[in-house]
Amino acid sequence: MAVAAFFPTSSLLLWLFLGGGASLTIIGQIQSEKKGKSLRQVLIDLDKAREQKSTAQEALSEAIEVIGTNLSEELGLWSPEVRFTIYAHDDDKREFIPIVRGSDNPKLAKKNRTSYPDSQGYLGKVWEQGECSHMRKHERSVRAESLELGFTEEEYGNLTLKPRSLKGVRLSKGKQHIGAILWESENPKRIDTSNSLLDNIKDNATLLDLQAVFAASTLLFSDLSEHFFEKSS
Repeated sequence: MAVAAFFPTSSLLLWLFLGGGASLTIIGQIQSEKKGKSLRQVLIDLDKAREQKSTAQEALSEAIEVIGTNLSEELGLWSPEVRFTIYAHDDDKREFIPIVRGSDNPKLAKKNRTSYPDSQGYLGKVWEQGECSHMRKHERSVRAESLELGFTEEEYGNLTLKPRSLKGVRLSKGKQHIGAILWESENPKRIDTSNSLLDNIKDNATLLDLQAVFAASTLLFSDLSEHFFEKSS
């Protein structure tokens, strides 16, 4: 997390754009000059381009994780009883890709699936409505609602966390919806939906920072997902 921890969001975004620009420059040079280069030199240039892209991906992933953790702390949701997951949305496949998952409890922060349908469960409800929240739910109510929201009995049974309290917010780039963040807890009182900080979450400056970084990294989401699962395994 070194990059994200020491750079404010504005500096980080500038660094990322410069890094991305450098990658594109190298790729452009390869395309325009490859006829006059040896195969060895072309391969060297390709390796440089990949290295630039990999560095940008890692910085983005770390920035998103740090911002998500900071936001959770601000909202009082950084806890061994709560996990947050930040998802990118794939419009073509109509699914969510988990980019970052965090919790003060390492067991809750573990990876599970590589993608989630955008029409299923509470995450699908967040995508459709913009926000979703509940607390003090009995597990039987969570089960019934999950089945109504598209889960099969088997899929529900395989969930590693059945959220009896929850808060989710859709992430946007202007009018374009690009992802979501979801906090979940099996403690029915842990995510207090009457908390004014959660009521006004869309005006939260850290959430706006998260959306800004997300908007800057939409072209790299599939690779970020790979990085996330490699790092979590």
